[in-house]
Amino acid sequence: MSHTPEPWEVWTSNSHIRISSCGRDGDVCCATIASDGMAVLSISIADAERIVACINACAGLPQDALDGGWTAAGISQYAKKLEQQRDELLAALVNLLNVSDEPPDSNCSCHISPPCNDCVDNGGMREVIQGARSAIAKAKQS
Repeated sequence: MSHTPEPWEVWTSNSHIRISSCGRDGDVCCATIASDGMAVLSISIADAERIVACINACAGLPQDALDGGWTAAGISQYAKKLEQQRDELLAALVNLLNVSDEPPDSNCSCHISPPCNDCVDNGGMREVIQGARSAIAKAKQS
């Protein structure tokens, strides 16, 4: 059995709370108070499972994000945009390393202060290139 199609809306009337789709009156879920004062909830197992799955999928998402209209489709589009930006930046970084001159192998003679000419002239570039290579490797793993 499949769940009731979206979108769903919350309705209240005559002290009853209803979750409805397509303007139907309580076709998803209807909570009433029985004559003995007990709360009665009418819902299909498929719709109950859908509610639980959606609540669990939204764990950690602030309520104002949901109130602001965030949807799974919107989040997915945003993630794809971020992936595209990452790929473009990764390609640019690879290209930059390909056209950059490698500093000479380390010929450090200082090991302590004051820094030697090799450290002053090439140490920063070696660190930047190593950091770029590390970032490229990490990005390619994901």
